[in-house]
Amino acid sequence: MKLIDKIKNSELATRLFYIVPFVLFLSLMIFDRNNLKNTGLSGLQNWLLYAISGVLFLYQSIRNSIVGWVLVLMIYTFFLVILLKIAIGVIMLAAFAGIIGIGFWLIVLAIYLFLGYIYLKIRPIGRVI
Repeated sequence: MKLIDKIKNSELATRLFYIVPFVLFLSLMIFDRNNLKNTGLSGLQNWLLYAISGVLFLYQSIRNSIVGWVLVLMIYTFFLVILLKIAIGVIMLAAFAGIIGIGFWLIVLAIYLFLGYIYLKIRPIGRVI
């Protein structure tokens, strides 16, 4: 059995893929208090971005519904666009970033794309809301 099938068939593993980002956004709200009012690349204040994302991932970890899955993928796509903007900016400034900086962002991008692939594969079936 493939790894993706094992994750999809395991209720605990599926919910962990949603609870880990929730904990990440919660910890960002707690430890990044000085920058919560700042506006990031998205145009939203950081606290609002963290709160919306955290609530969506928490909802999906509790309910595991199709609506929650769609909302999580929307947030995922939103952050993918931001990540691509950062990665392209680093690559364009290759002279300043160096090979290690470019390699780091390419690895982060690859991990993030793999996470998106897993989110696509663990789509819930049956529960709409």
